[in-house]
Amino acid sequence: MIIVVGNYQVPPDQRDRFMSSKREQAERTRHEAGCLEYAFSADAEQPDLVRLIELWESMADLKAHLQGLASKPPEDQSDETSVEVVSSNFSVFEGAPVAVP
Repeated sequence: MIIVVGNYQVPPDQRDRFMSSKREQAERTRHEAGCLEYAFSADAEQPDLVRLIELWESMADLKAHLQGLASKPPEDQSDETSVEVVSSNFSVFEGAPVAVP
């Protein structure tokens, strides 16, 4: 299993618009081959923070997803680019589920 954990820092007054701009992308991604989970969430304590979590069956599935995002026509990115992203960072992990202790 491939796990992607990331976050976006956006101006607090633009966070709702940023979240709205990601709805269609999240819906499409959830139907991609190998996608187990794909979610954006607003942080409960930091009004400028949006968290991202992705679970993929394999690295090949994640790579196909990223290639699809990179090949997206610029006109389809207009909603995303209308929101200022101050910073973003992502980490990718490979792991296997274990039982809760």
